[in-house]
Amino acid sequence: MATPSFNSELAISTAVEDAARASAQCYATSCVKALAKHYKLNTKEALDHCKLNDPLKVNFTVKKAKKEKRLIPTCLMPWTGVAIDGWCLGLRANSGLHTQCTNEKPADLDYCPTCQKQSGLNASGKPTAGCVQDRLAVGILEYVDPTTNKPTIPIANLMEKKSLTKEQIEEEAAKFGLVVPAEHFIERESNRGRPKKEGSDEPAEQKKKGRPKKEVVVLTSAGEDLVANLVAKAEADDTEDQPEEPEEPEDKPKKRTLPFKIKKAPKADVEAKEAEEAEAKAKAEAKAKAEAKAIFLKQEADKAAAKVARATAEAAAKAAAEEDGFISEEDGFISEEEEGEESDDEELDAVEIFIDGIAYLLDEANQVIYDENGEYIGEYHKESNTFTPSTN
Repeated sequence: MATPSFNSELAISTAVEDAARASAQCYATSCVKALAKHYKLNTKEALDHCKLNDPLKVNFTVKKAKKEKRLIPTCLMPWTGVAIDGWCLGLRANSGLHTQCTNEKPADLDYCPTCQKQSGLNASGKPTAGCVQDRLAVGILEYVDPTTNKPTIPIANLMEKKSLTKEQIEEEAAKFGLVVPAEHFIERESNRGRPKKEGSDEPAEQKKKGRPKKEVVVLTSAGEDLVANLVAKAEADDTEDQPEEPEEPEDKPKKRTLPFKIKKAPKADVEAKEAEEAEAKAKAEAKAKAEAKAIFLKQEADKAAAKVARATAEAAAKAAAEEDGFISEEDGFISEEEEGEESDDEELDAVEIFIDGIAYLLDEANQVIYDENGEYIGEYHKESNTFTPSTN
């Protein structure tokens, strides 16, 4: 165990320093005043000359003793079976060598602060990797880590990885008066992986990479097998009851039984296909209806605009005629355009129908539809209750 050294440092607090400064200034001031009175001098000039009217500055310089530099290993060094005084009595894993902790320990404790904290957290009351007493109780390479349950390895297993030579390790150990045991320089073989099974000398079959191929198996339900057996039995009974038929000529091709069954398309696929067709048909009809409705609305808007324009023109013409005094409202004037419209109108035998909530007039004889004003719109499709708009 290391002997504690004497510490000659003197620690002075700030309060003590201030009191010493005030005491020294008071003593010096009293001395100067006594001398000035005795020799009949100006007391103020004497104090100013000695700079005692200003606060006295006292510099306390405490020389700190130089701390000796601790000697610690500069490279990886194994456990040699000897504990070093002054070092912590805990162990460090140290790449599997389980060596003594190189930190300095307090005089009244066995472990450094780091190992002391570990020992407080562990149920064993020891550092995580163990303590020096446990290391000394077993052989050089017989110690087992209490956490990983792995045995200590010789330093020969780490020399290549750490780029160390035998001479470097022995020289570093000599600095501490230690000798590295020879067993540390014998490399130990490590068995990695699972152990081989005993009693199996035959080489194991090499498995092919990837997933195995799936075997295609055609499954038939019990109902299909039962129906097939009943049909076959019925055909056999019919064959026995019927008289023998004359042999058919060789030129006629004979029926033969296939060695496999024809697998029908799954019902789900058929239903899915029908659903897709129905959906496509519905989309097409919806698109056609939307286009027809857009065309109809555009025609209605054009007709309304034309009607407004025509009414505006007629009103303007009538107003101009009245101003000239040629025609009055009582004359019952009818324009040639209105006469042409009246002459073009024909009575239609039509039936009122509704398409998308809009009323139309249907000419059943010609399968064409008109709007409520008798304007031709397009050809009617009875099956889908739609119409093809006229492009004129």
